[in-house]
Amino acid sequence: MGGPNESGLRHAFRRDGLLVHVISSHSPFWARVMAAKRLVDLQLEHDCGYNCAAFSLFHQKLPFLAFPKGGVALLFNAERVWSAVQCMSVIDSNSEGRVCSNCGPLTLPSGANPRCMGKCEVGDGGALCRQLQAGCGVQWTMPVEWRKCSAEEVEAGSCEMCRTPQWCDAEHVRSAGEWLRVFGNGTRLQARQCKWRATQAAIFIDAVHSFTQRLREAGVERAQSLLKRSNVKVINNEVNLYLDHAGHEGDENAVLPNALVGASQLLPSGAA
Repeated sequence: MGGPNESGLRHAFRRDGLLVHVISSHSPFWARVMAAKRLVDLQLEHDCGYNCAAFSLFHQKLPFLAFPKGGVALLFNAERVWSAVQCMSVIDSNSEGRVCSNCGPLTLPSGANPRCMGKCEVGDGGALCRQLQAGCGVQWTMPVEWRKCSAEEVEAGSCEMCRTPQWCDAEHVRSAGEWLRVFGNGTRLQARQCKWRATQAAIFIDAVHSFTQRLREAGVERAQSLLKRSNVKVINNEVNLYLDHAGHEGDENAVLPNALVGASQLLPSGAA
Protein backbone atom coordinates (compact mmCIF):
# COMPACT_ATOMS: atom_id res chain seq x y z
CA MET A 1 0.00 0.00 0.00
CA GLY A 2 1.36 3.41 -0.85
CA GLY A 3 2.50 5.66 1.99
CA PRO A 4 1.01 9.04 2.88
CA ASN A 5 1.88 12.22 1.05
CA GLU A 6 3.69 14.07 3.85
CA SER A 7 3.40 17.53 2.31
CA GLY A 8 -0.33 16.99 1.69
CA LEU A 9 -0.81 15.76 5.25
CA ARG A 10 1.00 18.72 6.77
CA HIS A 11 -0.84 21.26 4.63
CA ALA A 12 -4.22 19.74 5.45
CA PHE A 13 -3.50 19.47 9.16
CA ARG A 14 -2.25 23.04 9.47
CA ARG A 15 -5.19 24.46 7.53
CA ASP A 16 -8.37 22.83 8.84
CA GLY A 17 -7.20 19.52 10.26
CA LEU A 18 -7.65 15.89 9.28
CA LEU A 19 -10.76 13.75 9.49
CA VAL A 20 -9.67 10.30 10.63
CA HIS A 21 -11.61 7.07 10.12
CA VAL A 22 -10.10 4.06 11.92
CA ILE A 23 -10.78 0.52 10.72
CA SER A 24 -10.22 -1.98 13.53
CA SER A 25 -8.21 -5.13 12.95
CA HIS A 26 -11.31 -6.97 14.21
CA SER A 27 -13.53 -5.45 11.53
CA PRO A 28 -14.66 -7.39 8.43
CA PHE A 29 -13.23 -4.47 6.45
CA TRP A 30 -9.70 -5.27 7.69
CA ALA A 31 -9.05 -7.81 4.92
CA ARG A 32 -10.06 -5.26 2.29
CA VAL A 33 -7.67 -2.73 3.80
CA MET A 34 -4.80 -5.19 3.81
CA ALA A 35 -5.50 -6.16 0.19
CA ALA A 36 -5.56 -2.57 -1.07
CA LYS A 37 -2.67 -1.62 -3.35
CA ARG A 38 -3.49 2.08 -3.58
CA LEU A 39 -5.06 4.62 -1.24
CA VAL A 40 -7.98 5.08 -3.62
CA ASP A 41 -8.81 1.37 -3.21
CA LEU A 42 -9.49 1.75 0.51
CA GLN A 43 -13.13 1.61 1.56
CA LEU A 44 -14.86 3.00 4.63
CA GLU A 45 -16.96 0.83 6.86
CA HIS A 46 -20.40 1.85 8.09
CA ASP A 47 -19.55 1.90 11.78
CA CYS A 48 -22.37 4.05 13.18
CA GLY A 49 -25.40 2.76 11.27
CA TYR A 50 -26.48 1.29 7.96
CA ASN A 51 -25.68 4.50 6.04
CA CYS A 52 -23.38 6.18 8.58
CA ALA A 53 -19.59 6.53 8.82
CA ALA A 54 -17.91 8.15 11.83
CA PHE A 55 -14.67 10.14 11.93
CA SER A 56 -12.61 12.01 14.52
CA LEU A 57 -11.19 15.47 13.82
CA PHE A 58 -7.43 15.81 14.32
CA HIS A 59 -6.81 19.53 14.78
CA GLN A 60 -4.05 21.76 16.13
CA LYS A 61 -6.23 22.85 19.06
CA LEU A 62 -7.26 19.32 20.04
CA PRO A 63 -5.63 16.22 21.54
CA PHE A 64 -5.02 13.34 19.13
CA LEU A 65 -7.72 10.84 20.07
CA ALA A 66 -9.20 8.23 17.75
CA PHE A 67 -11.48 5.23 18.12
CA PRO A 68 -10.83 2.35 18.01
CA LYS A 69 -7.26 2.65 19.28
CA GLY A 70 -5.76 -0.10 17.09
CA GLY A 71 -6.17 -0.52 13.33
CA VAL A 72 -5.63 1.43 10.13
CA ALA A 73 -6.36 5.15 10.20
CA LEU A 74 -7.52 6.67 6.92
CA LEU A 75 -6.63 10.37 6.87
CA PHE A 76 -8.78 12.84 4.96
CA ASN A 77 -8.33 16.54 4.25
CA ALA A 78 -11.05 18.01 6.47
CA GLU A 79 -11.55 21.09 4.30
CA ARG A 80 -12.40 18.94 1.26
CA VAL A 81 -14.74 16.64 3.19
CA TRP A 82 -16.59 19.20 5.31
CA SER A 83 -19.38 19.80 2.79
CA ALA A 84 -20.42 16.16 3.38
CA VAL A 85 -20.43 16.39 7.19
CA GLN A 86 -23.90 15.97 8.71
CA CYS A 87 -23.20 16.68 12.41
CA MET A 88 -20.56 16.56 15.17
CA SER A 89 -20.44 15.73 18.88
CA VAL A 90 -17.87 16.60 21.54
CA ILE A 91 -17.35 12.96 22.52
CA ASP A 92 -18.62 9.63 21.20
CA SER A 93 -22.42 9.88 21.16
CA ASN A 94 -23.49 6.27 20.46
CA SER A 95 -24.59 7.34 17.01
CA GLU A 96 -25.88 3.88 16.14
CA GLY A 97 -28.51 4.41 18.85
CA ARG A 98 -29.40 7.74 17.23
CA VAL A 99 -29.62 6.63 13.60
CA CYS A 100 -33.18 7.45 12.50
CA SER A 101 -33.32 7.98 16.26
CA ASN A 102 -33.73 4.19 16.15
CA CYS A 103 -37.47 4.81 16.16
CA GLY A 104 -38.81 1.31 16.21
CA PRO A 105 -39.23 -1.40 16.41
CA LEU A 106 -36.84 -1.14 19.35
CA THR A 107 -36.01 -4.84 19.16
CA LEU A 108 -34.12 -4.21 15.91
CA PRO A 109 -30.65 -2.64 15.82
CA SER A 110 -30.45 0.39 13.54
CA GLY A 111 -28.60 -1.61 10.90
CA ALA A 112 -31.59 -3.97 10.58
CA ASN A 113 -34.34 -1.36 10.95
CA PRO A 114 -36.14 -0.91 7.59
CA ARG A 115 -36.71 2.77 8.43
CA CYS A 116 -32.94 3.30 8.47
CA MET A 117 -31.98 1.41 5.31
CA GLY A 118 -33.44 3.53 2.51
CA LYS A 119 -31.31 5.69 0.25
CA CYS A 120 -31.78 9.41 0.85
CA GLU A 121 -32.86 11.75 -1.92
CA VAL A 122 -30.09 13.68 -3.66
CA GLY A 123 -29.85 17.41 -2.99
CA ASP A 124 -31.60 19.65 -0.46
CA GLY A 125 -34.72 17.47 -0.43
CA GLY A 126 -32.77 14.67 1.23
CA ALA A 127 -30.95 16.80 3.81
CA LEU A 128 -33.07 15.78 6.81
CA CYS A 129 -32.95 12.12 5.75
CA ARG A 130 -29.13 12.22 5.59
CA GLN A 131 -28.87 13.93 8.98
CA LEU A 132 -31.06 11.35 10.70
CA GLN A 133 -29.37 8.40 9.02
CA ALA A 134 -25.97 9.80 10.02
CA GLY A 135 -26.88 9.69 13.72
CA CYS A 136 -27.73 13.35 14.28
CA GLY A 137 -30.98 12.56 16.05
CA VAL A 138 -31.83 11.93 19.67
CA GLN A 139 -30.75 8.77 21.48
CA TRP A 140 -33.74 6.44 21.17
CA THR A 141 -34.22 6.11 24.96
CA MET A 142 -34.36 9.84 25.64
CA PRO A 143 -37.88 10.79 24.39
CA VAL A 144 -39.37 8.40 26.95
CA GLU A 145 -36.97 9.48 29.70
CA TRP A 146 -37.73 13.15 29.00
CA ARG A 147 -41.48 12.33 28.84
CA LYS A 148 -41.85 13.68 25.34
CA CYS A 149 -43.24 10.43 23.92
CA SER A 150 -44.39 7.07 25.13
CA ALA A 151 -42.40 3.90 24.44
CA GLU A 152 -45.23 2.82 22.16
CA GLU A 153 -44.97 6.03 20.10
CA VAL A 154 -41.22 5.66 19.78
CA GLU A 155 -41.53 2.03 18.73
CA ALA A 156 -44.23 2.86 16.19
CA GLY A 157 -42.13 5.66 14.68
CA SER A 158 -44.74 8.30 15.51
CA CYS A 159 -42.70 10.27 18.07
CA GLU A 160 -42.16 13.78 16.72
CA MET A 161 -38.91 14.14 18.67
CA CYS A 162 -37.46 11.28 16.62
CA ARG A 163 -38.00 13.15 13.36
CA THR A 164 -35.68 16.08 14.09
CA PRO A 165 -31.90 16.25 14.68
CA GLN A 166 -30.89 17.09 18.24
CA TRP A 167 -29.20 20.39 17.38
CA CYS A 168 -27.35 22.22 20.13
CA ASP A 169 -28.80 25.62 19.19
CA ALA A 170 -32.32 24.18 19.49
CA GLU A 171 -31.43 23.49 23.13
CA HIS A 172 -30.08 27.07 23.54
CA VAL A 173 -26.48 25.80 23.52
CA ARG A 174 -24.61 28.15 21.21
CA SER A 175 -21.08 28.33 22.62
CA ALA A 176 -18.41 26.17 24.23
CA GLY A 177 -19.16 27.76 27.59
CA GLU A 178 -22.86 26.95 27.33
CA TRP A 179 -22.04 23.35 26.32
CA LEU A 180 -19.83 22.97 29.41
CA ARG A 181 -22.54 24.44 31.63
CA VAL A 182 -25.22 22.06 30.32
CA PHE A 183 -23.22 18.87 29.73
CA GLY A 184 -19.84 19.39 31.38
CA ASN A 185 -20.60 17.50 34.61
CA GLY A 186 -20.58 14.33 32.52
CA THR A 187 -23.83 12.76 33.74
CA ARG A 188 -24.93 10.38 30.96
CA LEU A 189 -23.13 12.68 28.54
CA GLN A 190 -22.92 10.12 25.74
CA ALA A 191 -26.71 9.77 25.51
CA ARG A 192 -27.76 13.31 26.49
CA GLN A 193 -25.38 15.54 24.53
CA CYS A 194 -26.58 17.61 21.61
CA LYS A 195 -25.18 17.66 18.08
CA TRP A 196 -23.41 20.53 16.37
CA ARG A 197 -24.30 21.52 12.82
CA ALA A 198 -21.60 21.27 10.13
CA THR A 199 -21.66 25.09 9.90
CA GLN A 200 -20.64 25.34 13.59
CA ALA A 201 -17.16 23.84 13.22
CA ALA A 202 -15.38 26.61 15.13
CA ILE A 203 -17.74 26.34 18.13
CA PHE A 204 -17.48 22.54 18.02
CA ILE A 205 -13.67 22.70 18.15
CA ASP A 206 -13.81 25.18 21.05
CA ALA A 207 -16.22 22.90 22.94
CA VAL A 208 -14.00 19.83 22.45
CA HIS A 209 -10.96 21.83 23.55
CA SER A 210 -12.76 23.21 26.62
CA PHE A 211 -14.01 19.78 27.71
CA THR A 212 -10.64 18.05 27.35
CA GLN A 213 -9.02 20.96 29.18
CA ARG A 214 -11.52 20.47 32.02
CA LEU A 215 -10.58 16.78 32.18
CA ARG A 216 -6.87 17.63 32.36
CA GLU A 217 -7.42 20.18 35.11
CA ALA A 218 -9.61 17.77 37.09
CA GLY A 219 -6.81 15.26 37.60
CA VAL A 220 -6.90 11.52 36.94
CA GLU A 221 -9.36 10.39 39.63
CA ARG A 222 -11.95 13.11 39.07
CA ALA A 223 -11.65 12.79 35.29
CA GLN A 224 -12.20 9.02 35.50
CA SER A 225 -15.23 9.57 37.72
CA LEU A 226 -16.66 12.09 35.24
CA LEU A 227 -16.14 9.72 32.31
CA LYS A 228 -17.78 6.90 34.27
CA ARG A 229 -20.86 9.10 34.73
CA SER A 230 -20.71 9.85 31.01
CA ASN A 231 -20.88 6.14 30.19
CA VAL A 232 -17.89 6.39 27.82
CA LYS A 233 -14.48 4.74 27.80
CA VAL A 234 -12.89 7.02 25.19
CA ILE A 235 -13.20 10.75 24.67
CA ASN A 236 -12.63 11.06 20.96
CA ASN A 237 -14.71 13.70 19.23
CA GLU A 238 -17.15 12.42 16.61
CA VAL A 239 -17.88 13.73 13.10
CA ASN A 240 -20.57 11.88 11.14
CA LEU A 241 -21.18 11.48 7.42
CA TYR A 242 -24.03 9.90 5.50
CA LEU A 243 -22.60 7.15 3.30
CA ASP A 244 -24.83 5.13 0.98
CA HIS A 245 -24.54 1.50 2.03
CA ALA A 246 -24.53 0.30 -1.57
CA GLY A 247 -21.11 1.88 -1.99
CA HIS A 248 -22.35 4.69 -4.21
CA GLU A 249 -21.41 7.76 -2.26
CA GLY A 250 -23.93 10.04 -3.89
CA ASP A 251 -23.72 13.78 -4.39
CA GLU A 252 -22.27 14.66 -0.97
CA ASN A 253 -19.83 11.86 -0.32
CA ALA A 254 -18.24 11.91 -3.75
CA VAL A 255 -15.70 14.22 -2.07
CA LEU A 256 -14.13 11.37 -0.10
CA PRO A 257 -11.90 9.69 -2.73
CA ASN A 258 -10.25 12.99 -3.66
CA ALA A 259 -9.82 14.02 -0.03
CA LEU A 260 -7.82 10.97 1.11
CA VAL A 261 -4.28 12.15 1.86
CA GLY A 262 -2.80 9.18 3.72
CA ALA A 263 -3.12 6.07 5.81
CA SER A 264 -1.34 5.00 8.98
CA GLN A 265 -1.39 1.88 11.11
CA LEU A 266 -2.27 2.62 14.73
CA LEU A 267 -0.93 0.47 17.54
CA PRO A 268 -3.36 -0.56 20.34
CA SER A 269 -1.71 2.14 22.48
CA GLY A 270 -2.95 4.71 19.98
CA ALA A 271 0.52 5.48 18.60
CA ALA A 272 1.04 5.62 14.83
